[in-house]
Amino acid sequence: MYICLCHVVTRATIEAVIAAGARTVEEVGQQCAAGTDCGKCQRNIIRLLTLVTQEHDKEPARGA
Repeated sequence: MYICLCHVVTRATIEAVIAAGARTVEEVGQQCAAGTDCGKCQRNIIRLLTLVTQEHDKEPARGA
């Protein structure tokens, strides 16, 4: 599913950028351009940031 229509960026791409360490809309935009044009997708990017980081925080620590 496309999240950013202006730059044709999919949800999977944004999730990969977040998994690689992006933690803000600006950081996502720097890595894949999503959210850097009209801004309509920024709300969905924020939702993905929240969802992915919450899931990451629930994972058990490795090696613990």
